Parts: sequence; C-alpha cells; structure tokens
Amino acid sequence: ALARQLQANQWRVILADIDQSRINQLSDTDIEAYYLPKIDLEHFKAIVPAGIDAVVAMLDDDEANYQVCELAYEHFGVRRLVVRLNDIRDSERFSAIGAVIVDPVTAVVNVIDQAVRTPQTAALFMHRDPEYDITQITITQTEYDGVLLRDLRLPDDVLILEVSRKGHAIVPNGSTRLSCGDDVTFVGKPKSLKEVTRRFGY
Repeated sequence: ALARQLQANQWRVILADIDQSRINQLSDTDIEAYYLPKIDLEHFKAIVPAGIDAVVAMLDDDEANYQVCELAYEHFGVRRLVVRLNDIRDSERFSAIGAVIVDPVTAVVNVIDQAVRTPQTAALFMHRDPEYDITQITITQTEYDGVLLRDLRLPDDVLILEVSRKGHAIVPNGSTRLSCGDDVTFVGKPKSLKEVTRRFGY
C-alpha cells in the first residue's frame, strides 16, 4: 500500500526484502522489487540508485532495520530515513542518525486524536481530501538562500506550514529567512505543489 501511494505521488519506488518469498509475491506487479540476500554495502549498491532521496526500513527485525538505515546514512548520504520499529525501546540509536521513528500503536493514537480535535487536518494527513495535499521539500536552490518567506511569490493555493532547520522546527512567518538545506512543509493543491517542488528543490 505504501509503495502504491508513493508511486501515485510520482516517486520511483524500489522495494527490497531479505525474504525471497515476499519478493516472489510481487512478481506480477509493476513494483520494482529485489531480493536482498545480505544487508551490506556490496548488495545495497547493486539495487540503490545514485541520488536516492529517502529510505524506509520496515523489516521484522530492528537490527536489520538499523543496518539498512546506517548504510543509507553513511554511504549514500540519505537524509530522509524512516523506520517502523518493532520495539520502541530501541529508538535511541535510530534517533542518533536522524531517522523518523514510526511506532504503529502511537501513530494510530495520534491520528485518532487529530481526527477528534482537527478533523480537516487529519483528512489531509490521511489523504482523504483529494483537493489538497501536504509535501515536504528540501531547499537546494542557492538562489533562495536568505530569501524572506514573504518574498517567495508562492501560488495562491499554497501555504507554508513549517520550516525545519538542522532538526529544529520553526513556526514560519513572513520575516523567516530560508537557508539551503531547510526542510519546508507546504500544503496546497497537487498541481501547485509540483510547481513549487520544481522551483525550490526536491
């Protein structure tokens, strides 16, 4: 389901698993899937393209998940690491390399809480509002380094929700200055968000 949703949002998805039987189940789909006999640099290089944007680790073993995240972080420079932990008590070492940790139980509780308190926000996060979407873009274009948010000339149907700089969230206003490497969260209509992505980064 995650692979399909990412593909629908124009991401190239490569799925790898250390379980050959699960890869075999995908043989009749259009998902690019590979068997990973061993989690090491040699096998990782064989399937991971240069310039990879994100890695999601969802294996049944947290040690294997950490090996995936560590390889992606240290050898491929991947900044967007997401891990579904099997044991939340093992979160410290993942946090140390900047991984976003997803605990299924906590995630469900938080979504329900959002649905009760702010139903429209929850609809956006769960992709139940087809008119609007949320995306995060890393600012890579040097021409926007130091530019004030009020000078960006965004499409009328796009708003900035948050700016994250070196792991710290900034509540944005018109006088907030962008820096290269900032992660900026936008909400807007999908077509306009694609335009914003082309302008600012990836």
